[in-house]
Amino acid sequence: KSYEGINEKGKSGDTILHQAAGIANQKTVRLLIEKGADVNAKNEREETPLYRAACMRYTKNVEVLIEKGANVNAVNLMGRTALHIACTMSAKEVVEELLKAGADTEIKDELGAKAIVYANKEFKALLGKRIGIPSIQETKEHFTEALVQLLRLEPKLTGKITGIKEMKDGIKRKEKVVKHLSGIFNDKKEK
Repeated sequence: KSYEGINEKGKSGDTILHQAAGIANQKTVRLLIEKGADVNAKNEREETPLYRAACMRYTKNVEVLIEKGANVNAVNLMGRTALHIACTMSAKEVVEELLKAGADTEIKDELGAKAIVYANKEFKALLGKRIGIPSIQETKEHFTEALVQLLRLEPKLTGKITGIKEMKDGIKRKEKVVKHLSGIFNDKKEK
């Protein structure tokens, strides 16, 4: 039996399933779905319950949501998937579940970055991609990877760079640092 109001949204657009996916055990998530909760409901940021579970590293909730039909390739307002956030959060088991379920590793977010860009070395190996920061002369995709790696190395910048224009300005100011870091990481890779 489906319960009336089970898919109602709160102030941020979250449904009760969004909340449960981020805080509850898989039994609660499963029960809500059985009672009619929409596994692909989106909040104001276009995030699904699967995205929330991946963000919180709740592998069991991810498994239940996938089993019940969650779209593993749904994107949020930033164009990011559950795989993007799982890589960002270093959630290895979640990444493995998403890959088993057919998550597309080629989806790019609005910055042009694939999930691999947000991954650490262990995850890059898991995703079957090369490791290291590419030189600045490489393709746009590799340049995006270098920028994201730079931002990971300088966390204080992540809160300050909020848009494409600001990012381009940041790239210009940090070009020498990126070249230097690219050389360092490429040297380490060759050793």
